[in-house]
Amino acid sequence: MKRTRQEDGGMCEQVRAWTHRLLDADPRDPLSASDLAARDRHFAGCKPCRLEAEEMQQVQYQLQSLSMDALPDSILDSVLEQTVRRRSHNPFFGFMV
Repeated sequence: MKRTRQEDGGMCEQVRAWTHRLLDADPRDPLSASDLAARDRHFAGCKPCRLEAEEMQQVQYQLQSLSMDALPDSILDSVLEQTVRRRSHNPFFGFMV
């Protein structure tokens, strides 16, 4: 008998965490061969997790295909002024930029 996503929720959460780690592609934090095998076994029996991982991978591919043009300094200065520098004047943060 197949387990439902609700019955296997803990494994679904673990697989979701592994999928995010793979998509983040941090070479300092690779998945072990046993984790990859467990993920693949889970995907074989859990269509919702498999489809979610495929969708996240498609989004990642689309984001990677976007142009990475540099922003003009004037825009960066404006963002800094409206965020970090504004917070630096707030005594709650206790620092100056």
